Amino acid sequence: MRPLKLTMVNFGPFVGTTEIDFTDLDDIFLITGKTGAGKTTIFDAICYALYGTVPGSRQGHINRLRSDYAEEYQECLVSLEFAIGEKQYQVDRNPKHERPKKRGFGTTGDNENAVIYAILPGEQGGVTKKSLSSKKADADKLIQDLIGLSPEEFFKIVLLPQGEFAEFLRQNTNQRRDVLLKLFPVDFAVRVRELAQKKAREAETLSREAERSLMEISRRVSYETYPELHAKAEEALQKAREEARRLEQENTRLDRILTLEENRKALELRQAQTGEEAAALDAKASSIAEKESRLALSRKAQPLAHHLILETEKREILGVALVELEKVRQDLTQAERKLHEAETAAGELPALEKELAGSREKHPGLVEMAGEEKLLEQKQRELDQITKIAEEGRRNIGALKKSLEEKDRLIAERRSLADQAAAINESLDQERDLKDRLLALRQAAVEAEELGAALDTATDRARGLEAKKGELEKRVPVLREELRLVETEKETGERADMAAHLAVELKPGEPCPVCGSRDHPLSAAAHPRSFGIQERIESLRGSLKDAERDLTARSTELESAKQELAQTQRKLDKLRAGMVSLDTGSDKPLLPAVESDQVRRGLVLDKPFPTAAELGRLLEAKSRELTALAARQKEARTAGDNMAILYREREGLLAKQMEMEKNVSALEEQFRGLEKSVVEMRDKHRGLLEEGKLSNAAEALEALDRSIGDLERRIRERRENLDAAGREAAAARAREEGSAANRSEAEKQHREAAAALKEALASSSFSNAESLRAAILGRDAESALEAGIDQWKVERSRLKTQGEELERSLEEIRTARIPLGPSPAEPEEIQAALKTLATDREKAETGRERVGMELSALEQDAARLKEAGKRREELAQSSGRLSALAADLGGNNPKRKPFDAWLLGLYLKEVAAFATKRLYRMSESRYSLILNSERVAGNALAGLDLAVFDSATGKTRPCATLSGGESFMASISLALGLADSIQARSGGIRLDAVFIDEGFGSLDEGTLDKAMIVLDELREHRMVGLISHVGEMRSRIPSRIEVIKTGSGSRIVVGANLPD
Repeated sequence: MRPLKLTMVNFGPFVGTTEIDFTDLDDIFLITGKTGAGKTTIFDAICYALYGTVPGSRQGHINRLRSDYAEEYQECLVSLEFAIGEKQYQVDRNPKHERPKKRGFGTTGDNENAVIYAILPGEQGGVTKKSLSSKKADADKLIQDLIGLSPEEFFKIVLLPQGEFAEFLRQNTNQRRDVLLKLFPVDFAVRVRELAQKKAREAETLSREAERSLMEISRRVSYETYPELHAKAEEALQKAREEARRLEQENTRLDRILTLEENRKALELRQAQTGEEAAALDAKASSIAEKESRLALSRKAQPLAHHLILETEKREILGVALVELEKVRQDLTQAERKLHEAETAAGELPALEKELAGSREKHPGLVEMAGEEKLLEQKQRELDQITKIAEEGRRNIGALKKSLEEKDRLIAERRSLADQAAAINESLDQERDLKDRLLALRQAAVEAEELGAALDTATDRARGLEAKKGELEKRVPVLREELRLVETEKETGERADMAAHLAVELKPGEPCPVCGSRDHPLSAAAHPRSFGIQERIESLRGSLKDAERDLTARSTELESAKQELAQTQRKLDKLRAGMVSLDTGSDKPLLPAVESDQVRRGLVLDKPFPTAAELGRLLEAKSRELTALAARQKEARTAGDNMAILYREREGLLAKQMEMEKNVSALEEQFRGLEKSVVEMRDKHRGLLEEGKLSNAAEALEALDRSIGDLERRIRERRENLDAAGREAAAARAREEGSAANRSEAEKQHREAAAALKEALASSSFSNAESLRAAILGRDAESALEAGIDQWKVERSRLKTQGEELERSLEEIRTARIPLGPSPAEPEEIQAALKTLATDREKAETGRERVGMELSALEQDAARLKEAGKRREELAQSSGRLSALAADLGGNNPKRKPFDAWLLGLYLKEVAAFATKRLYRMSESRYSLILNSERVAGNALAGLDLAVFDSATGKTRPCATLSGGESFMASISLALGLADSIQARSGGIRLDAVFIDEGFGSLDEGTLDKAMIVLDELREHRMVGLISHVGEMRSRIPSRIEVIKTGSGSRIVVGANLPD
């Protein structure tokens, strides 16, 4: 994977849109800038675009990737174009962000999103993009499939951890383990080891529980006692079952006897009730005979019933006709009275018609007068309107005069402003120059504050190094003197030991091997041996060597710190001189008079610089002044044009004033004519209305109309009442004649019906109509009598049959009772015996259940005993296997290595093998990395010790003894070895770009030359980006990305040979 183009929108310290085209850079380029400017953010942006996360501790602050300099509503986006082989892709990704709502109040959230495109050849040499994903999850999976690396692997390959390996070479085994845990994916090994230990503990716990369960069951049952206990339990259960069966049979016999006895009692009761009901029916026999005779008489009278009914109906019709005739005669009398009253009222019609004619003659005159009054009102309204218009015209004329005065004032003001245009332009140019110088001064103040902080840090560091150097300078002579004394003590002891050994060999009379004397008056005694003196010497030599090495290192660091301090001081002095020139480089003072002396003294007399915040406030004030001057300049430029417009507007206002005064005069003349006409018309109407004592013609006309309407209504009502009364009287006479005819017809029909009834009675057994009417019952009564008689007969037959059936049932019960044997005679006694039997059955059932449960519990215990023994054996075997595995993984194995340490050793061995190939070539076949896989006394871990084999000396030495350049070669080899290892384990995937963050600050010029040779070798097949503060790298690597830090965010400059 090779990056082609990176676009950052409001990402990290970069505000707005920032683009980096990597194709414009050489194969090796430098990323440089001040601390905190955003150099590492470039690599973060690449990682975030591809994986949605960033390396290291910054992973926990993904939501903080958005630029703090951007507005809340602005988007944050990272876009990366990259190539994999011959194919090109683009991925766009934006982080989650809370922004203000576009409508209303509050905020809304934009979720993280990612889209990947394939960049394809387009028409006419262009390109086209094809989306390869619809969701963020699809894009994430496709990117990882294309690159073939997880985020952690990518971070370690693309951003080489050279600095961590440089630290790794100087650390002991325990410290190296912490570094390797960050570099190698062995978390799963730790989890496997911990899981195995957890499973072993769980298996041991389960095994102990199984043992306790087996012992608990063994207390209740064992393999020896189970057969006897089981046989006894089965025998007891069989006896309980037989007793329950006997009691069940007895209960069934008594329950059957009880049922038969209860049925017998019930049948005998029903038999007695049936006899009583039959006796009651027999007592009703005479009443039934009477009902049968009454029914026969009614049926005999039925043929004559229609004569009786016809006569009754005709008599009722006659009665109705007589009542109707009487009512009609009353209505006729009332109608004739109303007719007389209407004829009397009609006599007033001639007088009313005469009065109506007189009123109609007055109507036209009043109508004319009402019209003239409306005209008078209209003219009065016109007078009022003219008055209002004239008054409005006078007010408008006054307003126009004021407008003319305002125009004259504006013309004078614009003429004065136009005259000042040249002076305003000159002031504006001067103020703009002052603002630019003030802006430069504020930028310089920001840099001065940063340099001041750096100077304080460098001063503190130098003081600390001076103190450490002083301590070491004091400690080295002390260690040397202590070592000399211990070595002297050792030499003295060795000489004493040699003398004592010689004294032992001396013999009287024989010459001494040393002095030749044959006399040995005082032989040397054995010197007490000082144990551990050699160890003390070795320890002191090591301490002295460490102290001398630390002293050299601290001296080097101190010299470097002093150089850095001097360089920072020079930059600060240069910046201070530039700030002084900014303030004194013009005739006009840069700062306001109130503050200029104080600030200038701060610049010249080496007092505190003005802060960026103070200069910012001055800059804001200057911006406001410029805005006001620019507005005045604009007004001055447009003043001439505005004067011509104002003159034209003034002439228009004068013409409008003259026209309004003319209109007002015409209105006043029209008002006087209308006013005269209104007075004349009011005088005319006043005389006419005083005659009728009315206020106006409209009221008089309204009163006349009401009077005419009332007269017309009264005449119409009298005529209508007369016509209605005549019609009502004629109708009443006609109804009276019809009712008389209906009465005559009803009397005739009644006489005929009465004659027919008399004739029918004569030929029957009934003496008169009353006896016939009494004999006739009606259909419902006859039906009721017949039904009662039939019901009595059916009930008597039913009771007879029921008595016979009850007798048969009683005989059957007596027959069924004989084979059931003896028992109590009464049902109550049988029920008491059943209750006693139920108690016995319940006890027997309880006993049977108890014995059954005991047998079941015994069988279950036996099964549990067998299962518990089997489970104990299985868990014991599993616990043994897991404990052995946990012990092996935990380090209790022949090599005494935990699983994760062993795996770290494998990873380190693989990385060291890859690194040795590069280191051997970089060091001109001199150095190789060697991994010590054996346990060293005093070390907590084995297999994590690295050493360097020097072919020039043929010896192996610790990595900590390497020089700065050699350490750089070794650390970069290890970093590249880690990348080679990860790529090899990922299927040989190769990334065509790497970044190296720092690691050059401690290299001298010669070592830096070697480092550049290493970097030239790296860029043979890939793009190499170096992130560094070192100024020397600028001259060695012309192609670079400059990250410039400002007060409003960082910006980027890309190119070659950029100015420092």
